[in-house]
Amino acid sequence: MDHNILLSVLHNRFGVTDVALDWFRSYLSDITQSFLYNGHQTESFPVNCSVPQGSVLGPVEFAAYTEDITDLTERHSVRSHLYADDTQLLDCCHIEHATVVRSRLTSCVSEVVQCCASRRLQLNSDKTEVNLVRLYGQPRRTQIL
Repeated sequence: MDHNILLSVLHNRFGVTDVALDWFRSYLSDITQSFLYNGHQTESFPVNCSVPQGSVLGPVEFAAYTEDITDLTERHSVRSHLYADDTQLLDCCHIEHATVVRSRLTSCVSEVVQCCASRRLQLNSDKTEVNLVRLYGQPRRTQIL
């Protein structure tokens, strides 16, 4: 997560201002990182994206960073389920409308890719898949006595 984009999202989308925004800015500033490899530690270098691994705020910040994807999916009339860094897009239809739903999902995914790119995130195409489930038979009706 790009720190400047995260601060902008916190301010513009969630209304975080003043002392609270300054606290987030301070929390994200002057972060450095080094690596230990084969018994040797690298020099520290500044980190201007991501959040400290294992931090309590990391998952909350990521959720804030990506939660507006739900607005995007709603514009396409596609349901979504977000959990951590996993996003699922869902839709259903009668088989005769499958082409329309496929087009809607394709358009939605394209916009999600653009949205993520604008936030310096990249979808993993190896983990992106579409599942089509075809149900046979008539829907059951339940009668309450």
